[in-house]
Amino acid sequence: MYLLATALFAPPLLLANSPSLSHDGTFALTGSDVLATDRFSRSLSGYEKEFYKATGYPHGDAPPVIVVLRETSDAVNLPGGHAVLRVDAVEGNSLRIQVDISKDSTGDPSTSMKLVQAMLLREYYNGKAPLSGSQIPDFPPWLLHGLGKLSKPDAKIAEIPSSYLKGSAPPTIADFLIQKATDDSNGSLLDIYDSTAANLLIAGLKSTGGEKSFQGWIGRFDPQSPDRGPSSWPRGWSMQSVERRWLLLMAHNSGEDSDSTSLLGVDETLGRYDQILQEVTTPDHSLALLKKQKGEAFLIGELSSRFIALRLQANPVAIPLLDEVIHLCSKLKKLPDKKIREKEKNLLSMRQETKKRAQAIEAYLDWIEAAKLPVRSGLFDKLLKSSDSSVQKGPIGRYLDTVEARGW
Repeated sequence: MYLLATALFAPPLLLANSPSLSHDGTFALTGSDVLATDRFSRSLSGYEKEFYKATGYPHGDAPPVIVVLRETSDAVNLPGGHAVLRVDAVEGNSLRIQVDISKDSTGDPSTSMKLVQAMLLREYYNGKAPLSGSQIPDFPPWLLHGLGKLSKPDAKIAEIPSSYLKGSAPPTIADFLIQKATDDSNGSLLDIYDSTAANLLIAGLKSTGGEKSFQGWIGRFDPQSPDRGPSSWPRGWSMQSVERRWLLLMAHNSGEDSDSTSLLGVDETLGRYDQILQEVTTPDHSLALLKKQKGEAFLIGELSSRFIALRLQANPVAIPLLDEVIHLCSKLKKLPDKKIREKEKNLLSMRQETKKRAQAIEAYLDWIEAAKLPVRSGLFDKLLKSSDSSVQKGPIGRYLDTVEARGW
């Protein structure tokens, strides 16, 4: 679909405040409510930052997009109270892109879509005004939904149900491109659609040459050629490779098995154990001195909670060490300093023994893998092959070789 551009003189903005530019000059914001305008000005700076970060566009010097923040009473002329986008050729053959937004709908997904659409049109026209009566290219809905999600400051990608992780047929890009976006009446479904589109956009932009292909797909306005909107999919993006990356991204954000506990390796368990102890603020990270700190009950309780949380993910080899330190934390306030220092020395010895035991287990499992398993994984094949060694011969050996060669 296309929007219609009309050549006209832009009506003056009858608002009390002069426009304020966003950080990089992409937007010029004006509105009668000073506080609301100031807050939304910071949001617009976030929009432009995330937009350029995602798309890879350089910061150009095209005229800024004019954003008018309307009072709620003025929003009766806005369809559904949402944002409205206009593209005009004004006096002097210059371009004017304007977005009118109700101050009560600045956080709506439709507002994000209109803002990124305006930024895309700003890049497309690059300061050149459309001809009178010409058609303004519209962009595929999935692009506006996805880029609107990525460009909104502090927006989070929603968890996406991924039944294909359990054996169902995975979604395809071809099907998603023709899928109709959910309307605003169901916020949860709309958030899932926007997040799915955002993942698709990330997968394409992060592919080889993705940003360059994207910018070529959006194109640049040429007054000598007819206007045309971009196709539903960038030609430079390999749908097959992008689809694989897209499915992986959605699986990562699927929330599947979010309640399950993952098992850490021994090195990672000990690394987190060390980090917890190193964050104890006493000299030499002493537990004996911790109980003399102000608010010692809270500090000891917090320390114990962190070790208990680590135990839920710890490697079984490190469980005795964690049990010992958790037990020490529970008795810390009652034990004398001398006893605590003895316990700390025991913990240090236990940590070293845990490391040695883990290395011994790993070496034994490597030996089993290399020597005993009937079907090997191939990881040790290079080590099992004996290298060809050249025989070092002395004078006697060389003399015997000469005699043997003569047939004596």
